[in-house]
Amino acid sequence: MFTNRYAFFDCDNTIYNGYTGNELFDYFASKTGDYSNINNRLALVKKYQNGTGTYHAVANYVLNQFSKLVKGMTVSDVLEIFGQINQAKETIFFPWVRPVIKFLKQKQFKILLVSAGVDVVNAKFVKELELDGHISTIIPQKNGRFTGGLEL
Repeated sequence: MFTNRYAFFDCDNTIYNGYTGNELFDYFASKTGDYSNINNRLALVKKYQNGTGTYHAVANYVLNQFSKLVKGMTVSDVLEIFGQINQAKETIFFPWVRPVIKFLKQKQFKILLVSAGVDVVNAKFVKELELDGHISTIIPQKNGRFTGGLEL
């Protein structure tokens, strides 16, 4: 009998020592000067931290705002900004990640990223780490530019 074995990993602060959704939102807000919704985000984060709010509410809000901030940009534009954010980090992936992935591959596991993070960034990680795929938030594009919409 043939059995598939899968390993799933999240990105932000799990395998990836780069941006978190909140850092990313703050970075884009600082670049565009659009801080109009920052108090709403902080209030949602506070509710999540004290147990009266949900991760879903925070993630949904941050991703919707991110989608609006990248409206009109290309994938290359967004990946360049991710690169700028990550320049300040010593390492992109935590030190345990590559050895664990190598071990799991030797044991015939399929390895997937499952993240609320943005699909174009997670696709880059999948390629870099030679993983089998990802499930991520899709920021829709039209004619090579982000539309400002969101698909969760």
